[in-house]
Amino acid sequence: MKKYRGSSMEQNEESCQDLEGHWTFAHSKELEWENAPFKTKKKAIAAGKDVLPCGFLIGQLKRKDNNLEYEIVNLEKLTFS
Repeated sequence: MKKYRGSSMEQNEESCQDLEGHWTFAHSKELEWENAPFKTKKKAIAAGKDVLPCGFLIGQLKRKDNNLEYEIVNLEKLTFS
């Protein structure tokens, strides 16, 4: 699934903040795009390495029509040895 929707608490805290353009990461098979959004790709990669040291997918958030959901675009698979 290529859809990002954070927890209810995150949505309430950031409802007035537009997350479009932020980056997130997910396990490459489970595709759970619920990790915190990061302002830069570099920060998202660093956080992803801490959680998933072997590799993961990274993507950029793009706002959908309603304010609570974002599509994941600019997908990139990263693997580390």
